[in-house]
Amino acid sequence: MIKSHRLHKFVVNTVIPPRFLSNDDCAFGTINPTYEEWEAQDQILLSWLQWALSKTIVSSILGAVHSYQVCE
Repeated sequence: MIKSHRLHKFVVNTVIPPRFLSNDDCAFGTINPTYEEWEAQDQILLSWLQWALSKTIVSSILGAVHSYQVCE
């Protein structure tokens, strides 16, 4: 499932794009479009992982914010 949807990059060798591209972007709250795309895909995968895993395992990963944290 993960590899067939090209989501393995979110759990293996994760490179998170910078949220802001400059200090001005940060000051004005202008988020890097690449980060927004990465975050949306990451959150879809995280939700799927939480849904697909057993209740016992899910309780140990509830604090995960990103999908790679589930697989650490």
